Amino acid sequence: MKKKVCVQLDTYKELIYLTLNSSYFSLGLNHEQNLKKMRLLTFMQLAEGNSEMSFDTIQQELQLKETEVEAFIIDGKKFCFYI
Repeated sequence: MKKKVCVQLDTYKELIYLTLNSSYFSLGLNHEQNLKKMRLLTFMQLAEGNSEMSFDTIQQELQLKETEVEAFIIDGKKFCFYI
């Protein structure tokens, strides 16, 4: 039986980036790359339970600017082809 990982963008930002700021960077992790990955994971978790989502929902849940939503969806679709 597969275990689901249910970590969303807010959790990443609060627990990993904000609270462990100094050790986070000492590990050589790239915050922007990790944000992108967490947004993709969050998007996939949202899509798993919803056959349709509004741009507003995507924007709010993924903490994107209105102008970033369309590009994110296109990038997300590209990512899904590699899985």
